[in-house]
Amino acid sequence: MQEPLDNNEDQINDLRTENEIKKIKLSLEHGGDFSALEDTGLPPELESQWLDYIQQFEDAFAKKETVKIFEYLAEPLFKDADGLDDAEITVALDEAMTMMKDNGIVLETLCDVDDRELYQFVTRELMQHEINNIKIEGMRTCFVYEDFHPNHEYDIKSRCTDFVNLLFKKDGEWMPKFLSFANEVYSSTGIIDEQQAIKKVEDFRDSFSSFAINEFEIESVSIHESGVEAEVTCHLDYTACLEGSVEEIAWTGVGVFSLKLDIEWWTISMVRLPGLVI
Repeated sequence: MQEPLDNNEDQINDLRTENEIKKIKLSLEHGGDFSALEDTGLPPELESQWLDYIQQFEDAFAKKETVKIFEYLAEPLFKDADGLDDAEITVALDEAMTMMKDNGIVLETLCDVDDRELYQFVTRELMQHEINNIKIEGMRTCFVYEDFHPNHEYDIKSRCTDFVNLLFKKDGEWMPKFLSFANEVYSSTGIIDEQQAIKKVEDFRDSFSSFAINEFEIESVSIHESGVEAEVTCHLDYTACLEGSVEEIAWTGVGVFSLKLDIEWWTISMVRLPGLVI
């Protein structure tokens, strides 16, 4: 690791020159663009360390060598899950996760996953997954369990919750694409496209200066046998202040969402909320 410089102007200038040479080398060899670094005020010794890290990564990546995680971890021995009781499974899982983390492999979960199920995933499935054979100190390769085994109920609830939060958030940046509408939306006037659905939401939001959610709770999630359609019911209670007025309107009641699975992403194809009908 580069030692901090003791305010020696000559050393600092020499290091800055070395850094410029490193940038030129990276640009010529790997097409790097470092123009964004010019005004960051990053100390030259830290910039040097960062450039060295980039050089190591690019050199290793250029080899395009991939290996199974099992090989990357030097073929560790795992106990067979079928021969372990629940307490032993938990211990074995902790050991496996620690061993992976120590070697730069991190596995996260979005939802609660049974220890036995997660251990079997790690030892029987994740170990066969291929990654770039790059080993650099401090580098992490991260995985999410649900990327391999989606939790559709969790995703559906998240999509509906995000919709409601974005709909009633007036004090932040408006990002309509995060409403997750399908390309075609079932409205009160028939089928409309995504942009028309967004316009209806915007007209509703623009009618009020502020919203306050008193209660929002998803009550049921029903996934159709097809696996690509779902229905959600929720309870919503909120107040809204009319634009240009101090008058408040209170709404409470049942809300309904319909969703469709588009490749790996649930989109909203219909929504009915108290006060809002698309």
